[in-house]
Amino acid sequence: MVIKLYIILMNKLTDKKKEAELRYEKLKQEKEKALRQKHETVKGIVDTIKNKPKFIKLLEYSLHSMDTMITPPNKDIRINSKVIIQEQGVESLKIVTDNNLSNEQIITKVCIILSKLLGEPIDKEIALIFIEKAGHELVFEMIFSKQPSDSSVYLVKILHSLASVP
Repeated sequence: MVIKLYIILMNKLTDKKKEAELRYEKLKQEKEKALRQKHETVKGIVDTIKNKPKFIKLLEYSLHSMDTMITPPNKDIRINSKVIIQEQGVESLKIVTDNNLSNEQIITKVCIILSKLLGEPIDKEIALIFIEKAGHELVFEMIFSKQPSDSSVYLVKILHSLASVP
């Protein structure tokens, strides 16, 4: 009788374990699908910024979209920041800067985005990726390519944050 009860319990536990594994696998697949979609969304925004840097209204919309992806209440700020940097987002922001040096509004928006990409407080892992992708060089170029302005505050803050990364 005890053995029979033991076998029944083991079968039920085995079934529950299989159900849990299936649920876990399903959740994992859903998360991967959502991440792929997010990756494609970010890539689309970065491509638009990179390929259409002179279409001001489209550029403003794309910069706003990028900013929204790395601003609370978005819960995936860290993931989005990594994807933006890995998908040549920093390089596309450099193109925007080069083509719009006289547009203080766009330059300020780019500076805000660069600052938010690094996180507050600065995220070490993201900062290292940022440096690897030559983001610090972009910040230096932006500082020395124009007259001091409101955006300069963001640029100096970014450099200070990068310098403090261990």
